[in-house]
Formats: sequence, C-alpha cells, structure tokens
Amino acid sequence: IVEIKVDRSSFNDIKIYPNPSVGQVQISVKVNIGEKVEAKLYDNTGRLVLNSIIDAVSDGSELNSVIESELLKKGVYFVEINIDGRVSSHKLIILK
Repeated sequence: IVEIKVDRSSFNDIKIYPNPSVGQVQISVKVNIGEKVEAKLYDNTGRLVLNSIIDAVSDGSELNSVIESELLKKGVYFVEINIDGRVSSHKLIILK
C-alpha cells in the first residue's frame, strides 16, 4: 500500500469577462501568495495572438489585465492560464 497526499489548499479564482464580448475583455486571476501566473491568448487555429497577458508572481492580490477590443478580430480565442505549472484553457468569443 502506498499513501499519496494531495495538497488541495491552493485557491484559484479565474474570471474572463464579458464573454462573449464586443469590446474590452477583463482577465482577473487570484491565486495563493508566491504562485507564478502566466496568461497567453491563442486563436482557434492554435496560433499565439498575445503573449504575456499576465506574467507575474502573486502577492495575494488579484492579478488583472485588459485586452483592448481593437487587438482582436471577430472569432473564437482561447486564454491559456499557467499557474505554477498547472495549465487551464478558457474559451473567449469576440462578437464585433
């Protein structure tokens, strides 16, 4: 028998809004103090559109970023958020 301990004490709160959007998009990430957060934006073909939307180490407060509407064309995008090696992907729809 092998005992495995899983640390579930991490707190991740990710908000991407408004979604779908016709203007600015707000990205807000709240994680534990000391966690490294990186966010990138990809189009629906997997091409990197915006690098380093967020690239910071958390001090316990929310990490925020704004994507201006003129940077994106109408379509489907994916926001990839990497928190200390844990990667999640979030669909973003631009309607303009």
